[in-house]
Amino acid sequence: LEDLDQLAEWQNQEIQIAGLMVDKAEESAKLARRLNYPSFSLGVNYYNAGEAMSPATSDSGKDPVMVMGGLSIPLWFSKNKARVRMADEEKTSTLHTQDAVKNTIMVELRKTVFQYQNAQRLMILYRDHLLPQAERSMRLAEEWNRTGRGSFAEILEVQSVWLNFNLAWLRAQVDTAQQRVALERLAGGSLQLRGGESQ
Repeated sequence: LEDLDQLAEWQNQEIQIAGLMVDKAEESAKLARRLNYPSFSLGVNYYNAGEAMSPATSDSGKDPVMVMGGLSIPLWFSKNKARVRMADEEKTSTLHTQDAVKNTIMVELRKTVFQYQNAQRLMILYRDHLLPQAERSMRLAEEWNRTGRGSFAEILEVQSVWLNFNLAWLRAQVDTAQQRVALERLAGGSLQLRGGESQ
């Protein structure tokens, strides 16, 4: 489960999106705080004046360069405090959303792991125990029928049990495969650890 949790945190898109929303909210909170600081601006303009129209004037035809500077001081402190508080609340909200998304995925992951393991146990039970026993019973019923100790109805009944066990074994195989796919969906991709080890 720890490895699956780690894979889900690395690969699950819902968890990644929630993390990106937290990052966005953190940047918004930083920006809201920066709006409380004075801002400085500096500009340079260069104009191409072209050829001199009046050669008599000494500055005629020279390209002027203008340097400008500015300072903006935020005066509406209550408005800025409200903006910062709102950004902080948004950040807190996205953190709670991220926790809720992670918790939902982890709960679903645990439920799916249980269903996967249960389907595997059933598959092994039918394959290794119940099907071989049903096959032995079928052979025994056929032998009894040949020797006159059993009836054809008993053979049909034992075959019916064997067929039902086969069907249950196949259903357990399908359930195992479906739960594996569900685990991969929750983990966000392949059930391979980054080192290449399969889960």
